[in-house]
Amino acid sequence: MDVITCKDLKYSYPVFNKEPGFLNGLKDFFHREISYVKAIDGVNCQIGQGELIGLLGENGAGKTTLMKLLSGILTPQGGEVSVLGYAPQRREHAFLQDIGVMFGQKTQLIWDLPAIDTFNSLKVIYGIEEAAFKKDLDFLLEKLNLKDKLFVPVRKLSLGQIVKFNLIATVIHRPKLLMLDEPTIGVDILSQSNIHDFLLSYNQIYGSTILLSSHNTKDIRAVAKRILFLDKGQVLYDGPLSQFRFSDNPQHSYVLRTKTDSLPAGFDGSRMRCEKIDIASYRISVQTSGDLSCLDFSDITSIQEEESDLDETLKAFYRAQNKARGQDS
Repeated sequence: MDVITCKDLKYSYPVFNKEPGFLNGLKDFFHREISYVKAIDGVNCQIGQGELIGLLGENGAGKTTLMKLLSGILTPQGGEVSVLGYAPQRREHAFLQDIGVMFGQKTQLIWDLPAIDTFNSLKVIYGIEEAAFKKDLDFLLEKLNLKDKLFVPVRKLSLGQIVKFNLIATVIHRPKLLMLDEPTIGVDILSQSNIHDFLLSYNQIYGSTILLSSHNTKDIRAVAKRILFLDKGQVLYDGPLSQFRFSDNPQHSYVLRTKTDSLPAGFDGSRMRCEKIDIASYRISVQTSGDLSCLDFSDITSIQEEESDLDETLKAFYRAQNKARGQDS
């Protein structure tokens, strides 16, 4: 059973156009000019139980809007969407019990009260049994290194500690689907690593599906196994993270270990770039499809392909899309 199914999903935001000046303001009072921006423009995807999905794309690509449609905050204006067998826009009680949503710039915590008060409120709201609540809370506090901060007023916590407490509030009821938008914003490197480890453990223990959107590619590399790359509300890539490359510039990197301290016979310098690593090992970046058949393999003891650099791949995607839009305009 698919946890998420989207068929030609669409959503547009109304934008009010206003020119400066008093007279224009008076004109707008009687007649406002409205245009529509396509935030989600025909998204099709299927996501199964237990998958770890990364959402990638530039600002305005539609990532947050897609999460709001999947969580029922927004109502689709076209197409179909099903989440855990529910129409999310109906916001049925059983559906809301099964999802957890966290937006990095929002908080569920009460500023002047300690986090434990929020968790006790959520225990009542979600009808969590006392024994299960204590067990899960202890596990979450341990994983995120927050045990000594549970009774500290939120206003006295660091930004990273607030983010981690919000993450606990999002998962305290064991949701089947976890949607996180920028979950490590403002968090230090060590805490980011703690959050990554926690999400992987949570997925393994409870089998929850995790949908993660972040501009921090470390989050995506550490957690996601599959990615959806969005641009202007459309899915440009849907597949394994390990295969995410920019097809118009298919650069592959290999580490070759050779028997001697020289390049292997057949090395084509016109289409290969070599960077010496040590006395008997060379790194070769291939600017073609990655075909190494021209090399004499008797000179090579091992070949290992390195994973493509996610940041560089994203930059290539962004540049290509911006160039295409410039040509169209």
